[in-house]
Amino acid sequence: MPKIGLGDDRMSEGSGQQFEQHSFDHKGRKIDYAIVNLVASGGLNANLDLYNLAMSIPNIEYEPEQFPGAILKMKEPKVSMLLFKNGKIICSGASAQGQIDLAIKKANKMINEIQPSVKILKTIEYEVVNLVATGNLHQNLDLFATAMQLDNVEYEPEQFPGAILRLDDPKLTMLLFKNGKVICAGAKNEKEMIRGLETADDLVRGMKSGATPRKKSHPAALEDDEDDLGDDELDAIPIPKTAPAKPLHKGKAPPVDDDEVEEKLVDDKEAEEGPIDDEMEDEDEIDLSPIKGKNRKRPVVPVADDDDEDDDLKDDDEDEEKEDKL
Repeated sequence: MPKIGLGDDRMSEGSGQQFEQHSFDHKGRKIDYAIVNLVASGGLNANLDLYNLAMSIPNIEYEPEQFPGAILKMKEPKVSMLLFKNGKIICSGASAQGQIDLAIKKANKMINEIQPSVKILKTIEYEVVNLVATGNLHQNLDLFATAMQLDNVEYEPEQFPGAILRLDDPKLTMLLFKNGKVICAGAKNEKEMIRGLETADDLVRGMKSGATPRKKSHPAALEDDEDDLGDDELDAIPIPKTAPAKPLHKGKAPPVDDDEVEEKLVDDKEAEEGPIDDEMEDEDEIDLSPIKGKNRKRPVVPVADDDDEDDDLKDDDEDEEKEDKL
């Protein structure tokens, strides 16, 4: 059990309220802390007339359109209380349990004066549901290295200057700052808060600057690493060689004789259109030599001129006239 001492100094907050500062030793190191807020929940075992209380007590605010509870603000001790119709109360702002006891008893007495049906209770049961404390680990913290090496630490300096540390045992949430200051929330009592400070001190103590990130083991993480590779790194990855494609037919293709192809084309043409006259071959040359693919010159068919037809008709007329004369 750590030794807890009450220091002479006070921890001052921005609101001007001062809190008692405590300290304890952990593994030869001094850790300071101060409880700045206790949130407690209890009940008065009676139904409350919130509207009548708000009209009679000046420091009670009640706006049911915005919030179902009434807000009671006290100056001594400096706490705020939420009052509900079913008699449930929530006290916040106390820095010690003694302040919670005093605030609940004063509220019970005030309500009894306006609403006598609410009896004054000698002892009011309540439970601390949240304890908020500030601490100092007396060391400079490397938040980047801490976030890189611990899974339960979140650090986004662009959004917030502190790192968020989440503990499972005890179940607490802490804010860590570079100067060693700590804010602890979520504890149910002072012992849990002290355990949390000890655990946080053990985790962040000895974190080395420039630490490398944690290794990823999830399969999806491997894909992320591949996406982060540059062009030079991707080019350096060896590509497995594949066997060349095998030809469909073994051996060489037989040679092609141009003369045989030409004779075959001529025979096919004669079978379709009949024999080709020598005169046509002399007058209109036909190129049947094979070309790559199936393209070749088509035969040119002579077309009779109109003048030749007129001459033939004149000759026929002259022959008929001669026959008539005879």
